[in-house]
Amino acid sequence: MIEQEQANGLPQLPTYKKISEANIKLLLDQGDNNTQQLILLLLSGLNIEEIESLTIEQINLELSTIHFYGQNSRVIAIGARLQKKLNDALQNGHLWQAKEQGLSLEDMSAMLYCSAVDIGFDNLEEPLSEILRKSYIIYLVEQGLRLTELAKIIGQIDPVELAGYAAFSPIGGGCDIEQINVIYPLCK
Repeated sequence: MIEQEQANGLPQLPTYKKISEANIKLLLDQGDNNTQQLILLLLSGLNIEEIESLTIEQINLELSTIHFYGQNSRVIAIGARLQKKLNDALQNGHLWQAKEQGLSLEDMSAMLYCSAVDIGFDNLEEPLSEILRKSYIIYLVEQGLRLTELAKIIGQIDPVELAGYAAFSPIGGGCDIEQINVIYPLCK
């Protein structure tokens, strides 16, 4: 593999692992409403910084979408499970249930850490938010989504990081977004 990387002129590519669907289910089953919502947002293509800055105005429950404007402009489809969580939270006029001020990055990281500890994942090599995000990206790539199409769902991604996901691409040419299911199975 090193010879192939050198022949392509690429540096050593990062390697990624995904969290099993069974462990994601455990995280969702054991988390409180806010933690469940956070996990579902990560499994929908948002990163933790985007979640921190997410506003009610970006959410369109009628169309089941979240809109991002600016440099990472895109529309993200959300599954029924996340839509219900968001709808329940928005009934109080706040994005997070019983949390008027929102959640900081530290709050979200702590929530995810506690969830990881609760299911026995207390020695992770990287933050759970990154593991969940990467698991979602791998889910998309394994379906055959072209790597160059990923930014339309998850936002801009570093080229070397993007190349690391090539290991999960099926043999043959990739496909368009319309040809895959962008909703993670546990988000339905």
